[in-house]
Amino acid sequence: SQAAAAADGATTVTFDVPAGTINAGAATTLNARFRLFDSEPDFPALAFFGAAGNGEVEDYQWILGSIGNLVWADTNADGIKDGGESGIENVTVALYHDADGSGTINGGDTLLQTVTTDANGAYDFSGVLAGNYLVDVTDTNNVLTGLVVTGGSDPFPVALTAGEVVEDADFGYAAPPPGNLSK
Repeated sequence: SQAAAAADGATTVTFDVPAGTINAGAATTLNARFRLFDSEPDFPALAFFGAAGNGEVEDYQWILGSIGNLVWADTNADGIKDGGESGIENVTVALYHDADGSGTINGGDTLLQTVTTDANGAYDFSGVLAGNYLVDVTDTNNVLTGLVVTGGSDPFPVALTAGEVVEDADFGYAAPPPGNLSK
């Protein structure tokens, strides 16, 4: 952990949580409890079980949501998933935190996670906190070479509220009309 004092006297404490400690993908709510001391307690091993007078107790709760859905072959290029149009497997999709809420990926945005579509073209980013995000079809496996997006904007902006499940971040792909350049 690290602590930094600000000019106004406030102190910011940052905790590093080891990878694998929290399985956010399997949870819908995360809870944390911290006990803050102004100096090291006499018996550190017992300090976390004492009364509140033995340090300030801070409780936090994060309600998680998810973003996802589908990359599909839009055979009639109308931007709408119709019966008989199948998902596209093995397409990489990235989730960015849209720090400035601009709806475009820029230098201030952070790549959070990349997933690959399943056999049905489905993808899912689970365990996501409320905030502004961008879903970007990155296609690092070159599955979509020669195709253009027909359904959904790419990147797809999402303003996620606490606990919300967004299932409309969809991307249709089809061969370009004659004379158009492909992706």
